[in-house]
Amino acid sequence: MPYTRWPAAFHHLLGVQMYEQANVDAPANTLGTPLAHDPGERLYWQRLDDLSRELAKRLEQRKQATESVAAAPAPQEAPASPPPPGAPAVFLAETTPDLDEVRDTIRRYLQQASLRVLPETYYDRTPAAFRSAMEADLAQSLLFVQVLGPYAGRKTSDLPKGYEGLQLDVAEARGLPVLRWHVPELEVAAVRDSELLARAPVMVMPLEELMREIVKAFAKQQAAQTMSTIEGDGVQVLVNAKSCDEQTVQTLLQVFDQQGIRYDTADESDNLETLVEQDVFHGLMVVYGRCEQQWAKEQVRACRQLLLRKKQQAPVCAVYLGPPDEKVPLGIKLPNVPHVPHHDLAAIAKFLLAVQARMAQA
Repeated sequence: MPYTRWPAAFHHLLGVQMYEQANVDAPANTLGTPLAHDPGERLYWQRLDDLSRELAKRLEQRKQATESVAAAPAPQEAPASPPPPGAPAVFLAETTPDLDEVRDTIRRYLQQASLRVLPETYYDRTPAAFRSAMEADLAQSLLFVQVLGPYAGRKTSDLPKGYEGLQLDVAEARGLPVLRWHVPELEVAAVRDSELLARAPVMVMPLEELMREIVKAFAKQQAAQTMSTIEGDGVQVLVNAKSCDEQTVQTLLQVFDQQGIRYDTADESDNLETLVEQDVFHGLMVVYGRCEQQWAKEQVRACRQLLLRKKQQAPVCAVYLGPPDEKVPLGIKLPNVPHVPHHDLAAIAKFLLAVQARMAQA
């Protein structure tokens, strides 16, 4: 049934298509009939599973809303994975019908990784209304993902670039990072909308690799967003490293400079506990890169003594795991001294947020 014939109460829902089309001009074919053990009906049952999960979620939401009116809900465990409604999201652009299955696969993967995926509602097909709804969703998104294929949607006088081109227009105007992709097997010369394909860089890799790249790119954007909330004014961090890790230290200090964070450095000739007693440090980071494992281990033990002795007045401690990535494991890990990989901006941001909070408590 077309969306225009849906009951008004359902107009905002995405729905689940139980049919497929080879392209926008091809007739729609029903995915299958209910024969549960027929391997040829895999896509039908996958879509049916999507529908059942969405129905279960909606029914649970209605139940919780009803219960909250009658009485305060009893304490219960928080859901394991779904992000909250207002959480930052990945915007997964609409595609031509032949790519629906690929798009569904990406959406499922991202949701299983606990990422929110937009759009969550069906857009009005009027170009102006479509643009307005998309802009509202992009305001909650950190990343725009577009899957490309050989076919193109219909274009009209008020939609000269089709919905595919319109979505890219809106994302670029918003300034979001754009990830576009097509399968390695795509015959580029046969693509109907060559202009759309050429408008921005396109990644060409296996689907599994793309999905991992989306998660990594999202984490990077989320970390950058967190960094933007850190106010370095008044925060001071002590970086403890051997001279052989000087280059790693300089890279870390560049991050601190960008955030306006004050810092001091200590090397193997300094006594860590004495430096902490002589000045006010809200954070302390031990660098374990090219130095000997035993030296770094001793510094972490010194951190433990500081935490035990100074308690709430102690700096927030962490181990910065610098390059090379392949080295002897540190051999000590304390519950309140996290290990921060040099390539993990999210972990660095989490450390700095904790340091900022410690300064606020001082």
